Amino acid sequence: SDNFKEEIIKNAGENNCKVIIYYHNYNKTPSRRELKEIVNWCFDSNADIAKIACAVVNQRDSARILSLYDFDHLSSKKIISIGMGEVGKITLILATFLGAPFTYASTSFGAETAPGQIDTVTLSYIIKRLKSV
Repeated sequence: SDNFKEEIIKNAGENNCKVIIYYHNYNKTPSRRELKEIVNWCFDSNADIAKIACAVVNQRDSARILSLYDFDHLSSKKIISIGMGEVGKITLILATFLGAPFTYASTSFGAETAPGQIDTVTLSYIIKRLKSV
């Protein structure tokens, strides 16, 4: 309920905690317009960080997910926009390069909590290699 959400947000602020409001879609990646509306809803709901995670089945879905980092009016907002699934792995890697405050990884190989998730050792290695190029 809205009262419960407002109470959590109030308590988070009083305790110097950030609020992540998220949207997960395990079936598809919505249109760019819908994604933008979802991000706006997160921030209208007093999120400090908006997290969007959607099933990705092709490179166009990945591009749409990553396009959320390019909305001018959101440039001062913190967004984590990632794709789930094998094709979505690239979004986990590129998220921090495009402005996400962090990305998601499993604690170890085989301990994934979402389809296409990369383990921390592998993800750290990939990100370090890309930053050194």
